[in-house]
Amino acid sequence: MDIIELAKEYSTHSELTETIVKELLHYEILKSIYSNKETLNTFVFQGGTALRLCYGGVRYSEDLDFCIANGKEFDISVMQKFKDDFTKSIMQKYGLQVEVKEPKQDNNSIVKKWIAKVFVPFPKDKKTPAIHIEVANINSYVNSARLTRNLYPKSVDEIIVRVESEKEILADKIIAFGDRDYMKYRDIWDIKYLQDKGIEVDIDLVIKKISDYNVSNLTQKLIKKLDEVNNIPEVKQKFYAELNRFLTKDFYDKIMDIDFFTDVKKATNEVITQAIEQLKSKKQQTPTQSAADKIRAMPKPTQEERQKARAFLDAAKQEQASADKTKQSAQSQSKPKIRKHK
Repeated sequence: MDIIELAKEYSTHSELTETIVKELLHYEILKSIYSNKETLNTFVFQGGTALRLCYGGVRYSEDLDFCIANGKEFDISVMQKFKDDFTKSIMQKYGLQVEVKEPKQDNNSIVKKWIAKVFVPFPKDKKTPAIHIEVANINSYVNSARLTRNLYPKSVDEIIVRVESEKEILADKIIAFGDRDYMKYRDIWDIKYLQDKGIEVDIDLVIKKISDYNVSNLTQKLIKKLDEVNNIPEVKQKFYAELNRFLTKDFYDKIMDIDFFTDVKKATNEVITQAIEQLKSKKQQTPTQSAADKIRAMPKPTQEERQKARAFLDAAKQEQASADKTKQSAQSQSKPKIRKHK
């Protein structure tokens, strides 16, 4: 099967063809992961690609993100079977060579990144499609098994995957929006999409993610990013430029005609402001220890420490008694005698 010709059947403009090729490969990656018993109930699908393939998102995506089901442990060695299965699947189905690069061995980050390169015979000016597969060794708290949408019935089958809830994906998006060193405009598209579906901010999930990802000063970072969205004129232009690669031509033309960015900005302000206010409220509600609480929380002294303290107090009392006695004696000797007059 020619993957380029298949992608062209579903593509509405040339820039979208490579994106569709990647999405066809996404299905093969997901099939390889979720047909493996060792990763079936451990890996949890998350991010923008999960929104598209499991929750009806309209924008295309590039990479695949996973975290770990609560209570499970991630053993990096299980990815070897994924590599073997994926390589075999692509060779059998599309006749293409695959290269999967593993994370650096000295990488102690909680996020491990594999890069799957599939050597698609694009024209020479096109790069080899590379799909980043990121596995964050942190917990997913709310997830379930779901069927993927079958967007390419000529080529792919539905796959049962374990995927984060939309509420948890929104919590991830809030963290990503604030903590990235750069503006990823797909984040604010997804925030708008989730708000349109009625998904509310779950601040407890956000707080768990802050701890899991070891994020510092999120409130200040969110305020700064929101200021960029509202006050930097180039943001609007860059938003449309980035989304051009991830939308069909008809849909892209429509969002340009209605100035969709204005509504995206409004939704982003509402969701992020709500998160900021709730984070501040949670911080104010955190009880502080009184002096008495701090004393009660101190470790109790050992028997040996008590004996030493008692001996010290006894010695201090004896020293004070001796000093008082000496003082009284001195005062008695210095007292003048009174003569009686006859």
